Amino acid sequence: WNVLADYFPVRLHKSCDLDPAGNYLFGYHPHGIIGVGAFITFATNATGFEQAFPGLDLRLLTLTPNFYLPFSREVLMALGINSVTRQSVQRNLTR
Repeated sequence: WNVLADYFPVRLHKSCDLDPAGNYLFGYHPHGIIGVGAFITFATNATGFEQAFPGLDLRLLTLTPNFYLPFSREVLMALGINSVTRQSVQRNLTR
């Protein structure tokens, strides 16, 4: 994942500390069908998110159609990525 982060390049810029006990919703822009920067930052540790914000339970959400393809579905689920439906968002914010 580090090679992918260096190729695009994707970097994480921390501007403040976050309390690990809180619930947070991060917006990502620009986005599209394939949000490479969001994927690299929030689904992997290639940008050092876990070290910058220790203790946060992070979940990346994506469009439901991204789960329709069998192999893609398994990869997304293995990385802890969830659907961006209303029910999924509510469930993730109350964990």
